[in-house]
Amino acid sequence: MTILTSRGCPFRCSFCGLDKTHKVVKQRSPKAVAKEIEELKEKYGIRKYNFQDDIFTINKKRLYEMLELFKPLDIGFRAFGRAGINTKEDYVQLKEAGCDMLVWGIESGSQRILDRMNKKATIQDNKNVIKWAKEVGITSRTFFILGFPGETEETIEETKAFIEETNPDQFFISNFVPYPGTDVWNNPKKYGVTKIYADFENYYQVDKTYSGSVNIETEFLTPEKFKELEINFREWIIKRKWGGPLLKSEEEIKKKGINKLKIIKSTLEKEIILKKKI
Repeated sequence: MTILTSRGCPFRCSFCGLDKTHKVVKQRSPKAVAKEIEELKEKYGIRKYNFQDDIFTINKKRLYEMLELFKPLDIGFRAFGRAGINTKEDYVQLKEAGCDMLVWGIESGSQRILDRMNKKATIQDNKNVIKWAKEVGITSRTFFILGFPGETEETIEETKAFIEETNPDQFFISNFVPYPGTDVWNNPKKYGVTKIYADFENYYQVDKTYSGSVNIETEFLTPEKFKELEINFREWIIKRKWGGPLLKSEEEIKKKGINKLKIIKSTLEKEIILKKKI
């Protein structure tokens, strides 16, 4: 069951437009959240929860109050953390309260790209949260963005190296999308963007073929070259084994004979032709 305990994020990442939709972070009281969970558990028997807050761990005082209320409820849950503000002790407390998965927007293994994104986090911050989660027994799930303006073959290799070193249990790879309202959309020249494609039907991060769309041209990579690098990256990462509760699902998919690599390769020519038409 998905639950929101707060809305909004105080950070201002260049690829995100949340500051336009949520001017301030609004948070429910710990008691109200615990009461909702207790009612859902009693009425429907739900024992697993997905806290979809942008940063569940943003307010330490509130976080610890909620965790104390969760402990006697005997539940399991996943939530979004934040590199740079979390500590290992936070993760110890989360684990004791029932947290079995933490998710972070790692975005890139390149510090240059993180700085261009205005992530306000370092590579070491990102390494720390994955390490701490593993040490306390929490499944680590990571989000990465490919193709942010400034991305090059070198920065993609840095992301590969980061993944090799930290070995997160799970990962989700999105292609960068220049959503209206983001700083990239509003100030493309600042990021070296030479063209933005405004076909919003193509504004998806990844599709059923496990490939993302390409909606910008930059000073750093042509769309064709980026697509080639993206396909190579996805071919590489799909070979990595997953850990945690989704591992069985991944194994079942493989048993069905779904050849994702073949599907990925078949999209390359189609994407390039589409861009030329636009």
